Amino acid sequence: MAKTKPVRLIALGRGRQVYGTRSLVAGEEFEMSPQYADLLIRTGKAMLAGGEGPQPTPPRPSPPTPPPVSEPEPDDDEEPDNDPDEPEPHRSDNLETLRTQARALGVIVDGRWGAARLQYEIKRRQ
Repeated sequence: MAKTKPVRLIALGRGRQVYGTRSLVAGEEFEMSPQYADLLIRTGKAMLAGGEGPQPTPPRPSPPTPPPVSEPEPDDDEEPDNDPDEPEPHRSDNLETLRTQARALGVIVDGRWGAARLQYEIKRRQ
């Protein structure tokens, strides 16, 4: 079997790299068989010495960031919109009225029930 000529490589990456029994720092030259050299070049852990072959590609620039979106300011003459999550004062009165009606019909009322469930239970008992 014919012996292949070793390939000269330069180690890449941060810190110490271990290739076979050798411990190398980035920038050091070493020789490796063509089969293993191909693997190291493809994984980006080494490059061919002398600038031959594939060179590491420079990082791509990040896309430009869009300008921040500003919220439109409300006019002074307009009233601010009410928050839909904020309970309205008549809502709790309405729930209490529905709870009272349901209890009068003999429904055991759960405090977690909303208006829809209370109306359903009232219709069911009527």
